Amino acid sequence: MKIVFIGDSLVSCPNVPLAEAWPELAARKLSFRAVNNAAGGRLTLVMRGMFRSDVAAEEPDGVFVLCGTNDILLDEPLAKIRENITVTLDQAAAAKIPMIILGKPHLTRPESTDAGWQVPSEFAQHNAALTEYRAFLDEEAARRDLPVLDLEPILAEGEKAAGHSLFCDGLHPTAEGDALIADAFVRLLQTHFGDRL
Repeated sequence: MKIVFIGDSLVSCPNVPLAEAWPELAARKLSFRAVNNAAGGRLTLVMRGMFRSDVAAEEPDGVFVLCGTNDILLDEPLAKIRENITVTLDQAAAAKIPMIILGKPHLTRPESTDAGWQVPSEFAQHNAALTEYRAFLDEEAARRDLPVLDLEPILAEGEKAAGHSLFCDGLHPTAEGDALIADAFVRLLQTHFGDRL
C-alpha cells in the first residue's frame, strides 16, 4: 500500500531526521510505503497546483492533505485558503483515490514569536484565523465524510502528559511530538481503513 503525503513542514518535518518524521514512523508501524511530497513553506495554492504531479501521478492507495499554516502566517485571505483546500480535495476525489485523509494544523505557541515565525502583535490574530480555518476543515471533512487527523489535541494532551513542550520553535513539533502524531495516524488508519491494511 502506498500513501502520498502533501502539504507543508508539518508534514515534511524538516526539523527531525527523515527516519523520525511522523509519516515514516507510521509507515514502518503499518508496513505501507510513504511518499512524502510535502515541503517546508508550501502554500495551499502551490499544493493545489502540484496535485497532479505530486499525487495523481503516483497512483496511490491514499493521500494525506495538511496545509494552510504558512498561508495564515502570511495573512492570505481565508476564502482563498478554503478554495485551495476544496479544489485539492476535489482533485483527490476525481482521481478516485481510495483513502483521503484530511489534516488539521495545530495552533501556534507563543515561542513561535521568539523564533521569528510571526511578530508578537500578530500572534493572537493568527491563532484566531487558524481557529476559523480549523472549523472550516471540520465542516469540509464532515461534508465529504473524510477522517481527520487533528494535531492540536495530540500535541496539547502530549504536552500535558509529558510536562514539557513538544515544540522546538513554537511551530514545529519535536521528535517526541512527531512520534505521538505517528501513533495517532496509525490509530486513525486502523479505525477507518483497517480492512485495507
